[in-house]
Amino acid sequence: MLHSEPGFCHGLSNAKRRLLFIVIGTALVLALAIAASFVLAHRARADAARYIRLVAPLRIGTTYDGAVAQLRDARIPMTLPTDCRNACSLSFRFDNKWQSMLRLAPPTELSGQLDFRDEKLVSKSTTMNQGTYRAEVTESTSRASRTSGDLDSSQRPRKVFVDLSALDFTEYRKRAYAFNLACLGSIRGCETEEFLPTVNELEHTTPTANELADATPSSIWVHDFAEKSYTLEVVHSLAVKYHVVIGAYGTILSANNEQIAISIKNGTLGDVLDAITRADPQFEWHPSSNGAIHFMSRSATPSLMDVMVRSFETENPEGSDILDRLQSVPEVRSWYQKRRCTVNHSIMTLGGEPTP
Repeated sequence: MLHSEPGFCHGLSNAKRRLLFIVIGTALVLALAIAASFVLAHRARADAARYIRLVAPLRIGTTYDGAVAQLRDARIPMTLPTDCRNACSLSFRFDNKWQSMLRLAPPTELSGQLDFRDEKLVSKSTTMNQGTYRAEVTESTSRASRTSGDLDSSQRPRKVFVDLSALDFTEYRKRAYAFNLACLGSIRGCETEEFLPTVNELEHTTPTANELADATPSSIWVHDFAEKSYTLEVVHSLAVKYHVVIGAYGTILSANNEQIAISIKNGTLGDVLDAITRADPQFEWHPSSNGAIHFMSRSATPSLMDVMVRSFETENPEGSDILDRLQSVPEVRSWYQKRRCTVNHSIMTLGGEPTP
């Protein structure tokens, strides 16, 4: 007759429990890690989307401080250099490294770089890659936009390079930045033509000289612009956000002085200006050939703007000094005297950066 030892059975039972706890604990940790990797990939995708929305319309020539302010407003994670007075770069990376480490998806990333010289943006690049597949958009002072690349053994795009002109605000720019961010965190992965689904359109269309000439700042595309304030304050916000020079003149104070509300989900800068002038019909706007925008009163465009001045020179004017000097010009002084105008001026700045 066999007899079991109570101590031996009890020890075996404890070992099984420990093993069960280890298995359950490991499975729980693994499940949490997998869930966390997908959450982090989703967060990276959201950050990348905000970055693309910001960087696509960001103009070459934007100041370093202006670019950093926009990046902060968009909540883009970044590490700033200690000094950017002469030259520096801001680098950005959005990836699915935790999914890749857990072998849940191939490593994919969207990276960006903004290069500054003398505190002005001189070039920018945005790249999405996975292994040998790569799509890259660069932008500097080139005068023409073009697309190049190479093919794999099956004659499909393996690498695509888009060189975008800083002056190009045609539909070509929108297609160039149409990165498929769903690839970031995709379990099956993507190839180059999936990174940039518009690649075939880019390869077969190049903006003509006429299209580039017509692509004034008013054709800059706008995403989620919403403001409620007085008309000129809305115009000021628009100029600052999109770094466009907007000059306002004429009778600029409304009789009722009411606030307006403007909301454009997806459109162009021209669409926003149209919405402003619809909300406050006393104003109209016109693009100029030098890249600025004129915002003016419909009823009172002063003829002073058309006075021909024989000559005018000044160096490093400060504050209202430039207006005092203008009023001392003989042709301008004569205009004032003929109309019995008193000299009473104020200065209003509507932001923006110098056009490149």
